[in-house]
Amino acid sequence: MKADYKIYSDSTITVVASAKYHGTDIEAKAKCHPEDRFDEKFGKNLAYNRLQVKFLKAKRKHAKEVQEKAFKEYTAAMKKLMD
Repeated sequence: MKADYKIYSDSTITVVASAKYHGTDIEAKAKCHPEDRFDEKFGKNLAYNRLQVKFLKAKRKHAKEVQEKAFKEYTAAMKKLMD
């Protein structure tokens, strides 16, 4: 992931990973079940992996929007050229 990201623990059972992509905040959490033993390293890895999934979904959505815009501009230019 190329974006700047932060990973921090906001409690004794939750780890949060956050990043920005095109001005949008993306956040992913890993929360330990109260009856399990909290493992911060595992929580950080899990939160980071979840953040990567969300980041890639946002990146795919943005790419699709850019592609659709480019196709509309191409179609309009071709139509103008043919007229």
